Amino acid sequence: MNLHEPNRTQEALRNAALAVSTAAGEGVFRELVRALAAILDVEIAFIALSKPPDRCMLGMLAYYADGRMIDDFEYPIAGTPCETVVGRQFRCYPSGLKERFPLDADFVELGVEGYAGYPLTDARGEAVGLMVVATRRPITEPELIESVLKIFAARAMVELERRRAEQGLRASEEQYRAIFNASFDSMIIRTLDGEIVDANPALLSMYGYSREELIGRTFGPIIPEKLAGPYRAYLAEVAAGKPVRTETRLPRKDGTPVNIEVLGSLVTYNGKPHV
Repeated sequence: MNLHEPNRTQEALRNAALAVSTAAGEGVFRELVRALAAILDVEIAFIALSKPPDRCMLGMLAYYADGRMIDDFEYPIAGTPCETVVGRQFRCYPSGLKERFPLDADFVELGVEGYAGYPLTDARGEAVGLMVVATRRPITEPELIESVLKIFAARAMVELERRRAEQGLRASEEQYRAIFNASFDSMIIRTLDGEIVDANPALLSMYGYSREELIGRTFGPIIPEKLAGPYRAYLAEVAAGKPVRTETRLPRKDGTPVNIEVLGSLVTYNGKPHV
């Protein structure tokens, strides 16, 4: 790769910044490796993640070779140049890769001559994987390649952290849902304005309503209009961060009264404060 000219270096860095700023959506990793290969004029570019539990395998997140994307696959890291990158630092082998790493059958078969890899590390400092470019020609500008890989690796980690956060949120919501539905206590979730957004089976059974009859309602079912004023005051206290505990009598759907103890607190639901 011929990247000696200063203007070519500036162009490569400018294109890298543009590529990482526009890559988005479900195919973001594919966009990144495709752009990386084009900017550095290499035949191969990929993002791979270490596979738990022993981290001895790499799983391809996106692999671009000779103008086409290749489906996800795994391969052992032992004896490969990737082993010298993951959890360590940027590595560049400008030439003679097959002589240095004869056990890396894939690169030997592809006739790879030059290799450069940049480690992916999360916000906690844990090794996640790596980003790699490889070429059948000798690498002549390792400094530029390191700079470009660093830009792309940072963008890849932003996306990985975002997806990790989403997965954590989904897991938390699934746990909440299981507890919410299994609780013997009647539970209801309202917006700060009082609109019902969720009710558990115990509450539906106690009052005799279906979930569809309650969702989206404010007053009427469960809370009679005559109690609207005190209930709004109760919601305001909870919204201000003051847990509320009170006793009252409310009507079931068939009109029969039920004596209840109300415990109210502020919670986060779908990323927003609710009661």
